[in-house]
Amino acid sequence: MASRLSPTHRARVDRALAAGDPAPARPHHAALAADPAIPAGLLYRLAMLEARAGATTAAVRLLEAARRRAPGDADLLANLGQLKLGLGDAVGALDCLDALPVSAHSHPAIARLRGDALTGLGRPDAAASAYRAGLARAPRDAALHANLGAACRLSGRWREAVQHLETALSLAPTVEARITLAGLLVDLDQADRAVELLGAGVASTPLAAELHRQLAAAARADGDAGLASAAARRAVLLQPSDASATAQVAELADNRADLEAAARWTRRALASHPGHLAATQLAVQVARRRKSPAEALDRADAWLAVEAAPARRYPLLFERAQALEALDRPREAFEAFAEANAAQRAGLPRASTRSTPTARSPT
Repeated sequence: MASRLSPTHRARVDRALAAGDPAPARPHHAALAADPAIPAGLLYRLAMLEARAGATTAAVRLLEAARRRAPGDADLLANLGQLKLGLGDAVGALDCLDALPVSAHSHPAIARLRGDALTGLGRPDAAASAYRAGLARAPRDAALHANLGAACRLSGRWREAVQHLETALSLAPTVEARITLAGLLVDLDQADRAVELLGAGVASTPLAAELHRQLAAAARADGDAGLASAAARRAVLLQPSDASATAQVAELADNRADLEAAARWTRRALASHPGHLAATQLAVQVARRRKSPAEALDRADAWLAVEAAPARRYPLLFERAQALEALDRPREAFEAFAEANAAQRAGLPRASTRSTPTARSPT
């Protein structure tokens, strides 16, 4: 079958492939995908160039066109599944991965991808089965242990979750693995163990700001306000533009009733990230606690005027209700509380389409 693509345009595509630079071929993507004479292999090679360049959406479109020509190509399906997962399309990713032969499901990389997709779809038990299939072939795969631990945590199998996360940390002592395990220990009311674990991490990786942030949270849960404050401030020093770290310092100041410091740190957090939810909520709380309910109400209303997501609205709706109560506007306060409760119900987690695995699979 003769190609519909002109010789000049085909030459540009060939040059792009030869040079490893997808840019010259980009104006011709639609024509390439629509032309049945263009082989799947060419589309696949071009898609991989786009993926390496960070153009994930373009890569997915090219791979989908290639899949129509070669629906059973294992490499194509695996890469398309991973790219879809990276775009938050867990349904599409699982469709690709389940099209692979069943014998491929226990390959460690495929097992991670399938487990991540199933986790993103709110199916942690099925995800755990996928990760276990991979561990049967690669029992020392740290990423599989980490992700299986996360899946067990979602399913409420706490002991198994700790075991797998501890194994993951012993095999690959990464910052991410340490933080994940510490978070689970805090959830299990073992904040002292989390503090010890994160303290060891800080000693070995002192410049990891996220470790200091998590140490602050664990120390707070353990009742050590001094360590919590010191760790939070260290995180800000290491990453001064991180609004979450700055908001954490503000929250700790609020906890010890130092409202002036809390207000100062909150302003700093909002200066670097005006849309930061926790900092905004804290700013409203601090204004209300400083006996400035009108300021609290103005701040809450300004946020709510531009925020539509129920899960992000309801914390500020509750704050708004309390500000109205402090302003002696009981009827409006009652209505605000009712609106907050409705938003909270609407924002309850459902099956997500985005996977947030503990460890990422390689391309």
